[in-house]
Amino acid sequence: MAEAYMIKMPQRSDHDRGRGRDLRKKVRDRLARGDIVAAIETDKAIMDVEMLRDGYLSGPLVAVYSVVPVGEASGYFVIHLTTRLFN
Repeated sequence: MAEAYMIKMPQRSDHDRGRGRDLRKKVRDRLARGDIVAAIETDKAIMDVEMLRDGYLSGPLVAVYSVVPVGEASGYFVIHLTTRLFN
C-alpha cells in the first residue's frame, strides 16, 4: 500500500491557526508541484496552500470554514494513485 503524506497548514506570519476558505481540488485529482489546493484565511490574510511535490489528492481537504492549527493536516496526498487509499 502506498504511503500518504500530509498537506500541512502553512505558517506565514504570527498566526497559530487558519480557516478553510476555498477548496480547489477534489480527492483523486492529479497534483503538480506548485499547484494551489486550497486557500486558508487567517486573522490577517488569505493565503494559498501550495503543493511541494507531484502526486494525487488522497484524503479530504479541510471543510470550508473549519479551523486548522498550524502544522496540522489540511489534506493528504500520495505519489502513486491506488484505489486502496480511497475506500
